[in-house]
Amino acid sequence: MKVAQAMTTRVVHVYMDTALKEIGDIFAQRPFFHLPVLDEDNRFAGFVSLVDYQANTTPFLNTPAERNVDRELLKKPAHQVMIRQVPTLMPEQDLVSAAKLLLENHYSCLPVVDGDGQLLGVLSWKDVMRIGIAQAERLPADSFL
Repeated sequence: MKVAQAMTTRVVHVYMDTALKEIGDIFAQRPFFHLPVLDEDNRFAGFVSLVDYQANTTPFLNTPAERNVDRELLKKPAHQVMIRQVPTLMPEQDLVSAAKLLLENHYSCLPVVDGDGQLLGVLSWKDVMRIGIAQAERLPADSFL
């Protein structure tokens, strides 16, 4: 089986200049831990993780103790806090080798890109588990979507 058959293709992403405020809003509304960051040519450039967001903001946000300096941090763009050195997967890559990469390196997900670096999707450990369970129970892979 190939990565393309297991990956999630509907991916929420942000751009290099997306402010931490918008990134925080996405994390608050969705059960994500990573957001792909795209450059001006819509190529994958890195990830902003929930941990990156939390490390670059303060716990005083949205509390009575919030200060102007706390709100100013929310203007910081994604490119200043993102992780740039992220391994990528190709859609034609073998799913087992991709799953091993996730497991051995403790990655929760990896981007899937084409030859030009365009983001095609994301492969997460949940995608791999969904396929594994479906195969074990001899069900269609989309039974657990």
